[in-house]
Amino acid sequence: MDYVEYTGFVAALFTATCSVGVAFCKRSVGEASVVVLGGVLLSGLLLAVSGVIPVADVLTEHISKINPKE
Repeated sequence: MDYVEYTGFVAALFTATCSVGVAFCKRSVGEASVVVLGGVLLSGLLLAVSGVIPVADVLTEHISKINPKE
């Protein structure tokens, strides 16, 4: 796993963890923590987007090597 794939994986994992945390806090604690965790979730989503775009480029490059266009 190279750096780009690792970054995308960590960002996706972070986003999933944050969304579970938001759902849990909304049920047990209240609205104040939902606002805080919502901000964390948004930053996790931004990390995922920034990590996913290079991963898509890498995948496109690998596919073009496997199946070159004629």
